[in-house]
Amino acid sequence: MTSTRKPIYSIHEDDLTLQGSVNEFVIGLAGWVDALQDVHSGRDFSRLGTLCGELAEAAARLGYPRLAGVARRAVEACLVSKAEASEEALVEMAELAQCIRQAHRGAA
Repeated sequence: MTSTRKPIYSIHEDDLTLQGSVNEFVIGLAGWVDALQDVHSGRDFSRLGTLCGELAEAAARLGYPRLAGVARRAVEACLVSKAEASEEALVEMAELAQCIRQAHRGAA
């Protein structure tokens, strides 16, 4: 698979105090996205909204504003149980997660 998407780096990549947290977040990101997709397939919008909210908070805190924004959009879709809108956000989150992992040497 070839990707034309560019790697996404944390806006805090030079902050040594966050380095461990960023590493842990990026390494666990694929599993997090898989879990979101599993919850979505079960149509549990309440749980999905909660998990997306947690992802949005972590992504924002660790310097990934685009991912945080998409996760927030998913939360909004979940509040009104919009399956299509939440699925679109999940697809975008999966793509962003790939770009983030591509930029991170420990998560490739």
